[in-house]
Amino acid sequence: DYINGNRRYINLVYTETRALGPDNRRKIFDMEREFMGLWEKILIRGKESGEFRIDETNLYANYIYFLSTVWSLRHWSIGGYDEKDVRSTVTSMILNGIT
Repeated sequence: DYINGNRRYINLVYTETRALGPDNRRKIFDMEREFMGLWEKILIRGKESGEFRIDETNLYANYIYFLSTVWSLRHWSIGGYDEKDVRSTVTSMILNGIT
């Protein structure tokens, strides 16, 4: 829901981060680290419970975070699909890879 609601902002951030000053760039990277940290906590809990079969939770968190932005970054290509279908296929691809 967050990605869908902020699609244009996310796309702008990805394309223009390099043009930001050091302080603003750090803020963007800090925000990304926070999101990845949330994903990593989920993955660690799933690994500890035996629900997920993964070792490198940080690496997987990075993958999942990036895949969750596909709706905003690739909207020019997949915008003709229903947002629910995109969410479903990304979720299926992630879960089938970690369970």
